[in-house]
Amino acid sequence: MLKPFPFSELHNWYKTHGRNTLPWRDYDFDEKTLGYRVWLAETMLQQTQVERVKDYFKNILEAFPTVEDLAACSYEDFFPYYKWLWYYSRARNMLRAAQIVASDFDWVFPQSTQELRTLAGVWPYTAEAIKAFAHNQSTLSFDTNLEKIFSRYYHGNKFQKLTADEKMQILTDFQKSWISGRDINNALMDYGATVSLNNISWINWDNYPLPSSKFYQTQGQLEPIKEKKKSTFPNKQAHVIAVLHENHKVYFSENTEFRPFYIWKNTWNPRSLVQSYFLEKYGLELSVRPPEVKSYNSKEVPYMVCYCQIQSWSHSFKQFEWLKVRGFEEGYVEEMEFGENSLF
Repeated sequence: MLKPFPFSELHNWYKTHGRNTLPWRDYDFDEKTLGYRVWLAETMLQQTQVERVKDYFKNILEAFPTVEDLAACSYEDFFPYYKWLWYYSRARNMLRAAQIVASDFDWVFPQSTQELRTLAGVWPYTAEAIKAFAHNQSTLSFDTNLEKIFSRYYHGNKFQKLTADEKMQILTDFQKSWISGRDINNALMDYGATVSLNNISWINWDNYPLPSSKFYQTQGQLEPIKEKKKSTFPNKQAHVIAVLHENHKVYFSENTEFRPFYIWKNTWNPRSLVQSYFLEKYGLELSVRPPEVKSYNSKEVPYMVCYCQIQSWSHSFKQFEWLKVRGFEEGYVEEMEFGENSLF
């Protein structure tokens, strides 16, 4: 049985130290508009830092002020406003979700978890966040950031996972507090971002707002320090190979037999290098995943492979099925002539 979490203390701290200037924290809108704004922000904030999202949120709202505007938009029209925010499947999900809100919910974002989960790209955390911020329901939008706070408070260690029973008790205790779901979720997010920092050496213990926390009482000593392994792979000297595909089902090549695109030797960011290459040579906008293959071939040439998808504009590349492409590293890479001049 857990002791009650000090929600009132956290709420009092939030009243003074909360980040209330964030653009998506203006709740003075009708239900339809507010739901759209909250959903838009929470979707873009998935795995993306607050500072990066601010300008995108503003620009997208200016271009598509209502969910009707977004639902009627094509991906080609939407892409310029989303470009460089990465996670491009998220962008496509946003358009599909807007269309579902239009067709199934009469333009208003629903209030139940079950209905919200029918929207493309809305995961359990996002559904609870929409319920809390758009509809002010007494719920907690548990994600890794919120779990970190409660795990540190009760166990002194953010790596100790909460059990389902612990989460249920925390939620029940919160609902007894009568604090609004909107306020407490914002408070938890701000506390995690500005006080309960991942890097323990940066924490200001003198002004720690929750002294009853086991994490505070142990000064973070129960939390193991995970050291990052240093890579010996020569990233800056590696040659870059791009594999162009569509949802890993269809692959593209300039050749009658599938061959990946050889971009040349990496001199900086491989993802940006691949994007620049396809934009300059083919006029194509691409999304590029971080390199998934880092290796050497039999000639001891270091190379990395970037998987990428076309986001806008047309092309005339030949298409290949996945079954005819898999395992290309073992064959085509060995046959490639790694040149000394750029292919731009």
